[in-house]
Amino acid sequence: MKIIQYFLISTIFFSPFLGFSKNHTENSNSEIAQRHGNRGRHGNRGRHGNRGRHNRRGGVRFRFYVGPRYQRRSYYRDYGYYYNQLSLNIREDAPAGEKILDAFIDGNRISLKAPTSSGNRGYYSFRLNPGYHAVEWTVESPDGKVNRYDYKFYVDRYTQNTNILIEGDQIFIN
Repeated sequence: MKIIQYFLISTIFFSPFLGFSKNHTENSNSEIAQRHGNRGRHGNRGRHGNRGRHNRRGGVRFRFYVGPRYQRRSYYRDYGYYYNQLSLNIREDAPAGEKILDAFIDGNRISLKAPTSSGNRGYYSFRLNPGYHAVEWTVESPDGKVNRYDYKFYVDRYTQNTNILIEGDQIFIN
């Protein structure tokens, strides 16, 4: 019973404000629409279009990551072109009669295969990080002299493949 009494009293006091007040926002919007066309001032949200200036889909959105801590990737990615694929082809120089005894890349020994009829000692593939690397090899000449050669080369971080051909005492890098 008291609820009905409160309702009647509140409608009596506030009905003049509800029934006889003029809606100013509707009036001002209609004036703007008359001056600027049906879409209002600045068209549909102005030069930024429907989405507004800062939001993709309008409104305000917050993103929170809930779950275990995730690992951020380091500056050098662990995949893709920050690793270089090195192709190493070792061949004896048959016309000169030179024999390759051993080869090293960055101090790691490469086990050479027995020479084929064309003098190939093997085709090897490595994955290298960007930076400076060294190739060393030992050659025995036909007169019995043993010479050790080394070559240092740089691998750029955007280079994906490097081809090296060692033929006798010469080296070719592509």
